[in-house]
Amino acid sequence: MKRQRWWTNSGSTKARRTRAIPIASDSNTANLRTGRVRTWPVGSIVLVGIVGLPILWLAAAAVSAGFDPDGGGLAARMLPTALRDTGLLMLSVGLITGVLGLTSAWLVTHFEFPGRRIFAWALVLPLAVPTYLAAYTFVEFFRFTGPVQSALRDRGAGHRRLLVP
Repeated sequence: MKRQRWWTNSGSTKARRTRAIPIASDSNTANLRTGRVRTWPVGSIVLVGIVGLPILWLAAAAVSAGFDPDGGGLAARMLPTALRDTGLLMLSVGLITGVLGLTSAWLVTHFEFPGRRIFAWALVLPLAVPTYLAAYTFVEFFRFTGPVQSALRDRGAGHRRLLVP
């Protein structure tokens, strides 16, 4: 069975008629019918500031402790290591997920193979799970007292810590 291409309209060569949607260049422009200026961007900026306040406070506390290595400040001892580790983690996770995601998506969309339709849906399923729930589940399964580590210890692999540092 030949797959239908996304750019064809069931064999028809006629182009679909579309209606252009006007896009305002500035979100604070006046509404042409009412003459009122939209103010929702100001409210969203205030909300972002309120939500980001704890992070800004932590950053200020870390910097105000000082950069003196002998003073024991958080910025001097922990900040360079934490920034390096965070950057390395972001880079490696981005590269690995990008390569795996693009490769699997390309294979599913360009080739016909048994189970392709199942894989097409299964590749989208991780987007339905909240990140904190997936992280909590991962930690519970692979922690020292979790089922995976317990099963490995029962099979004689208990002299090493495996899978999760």
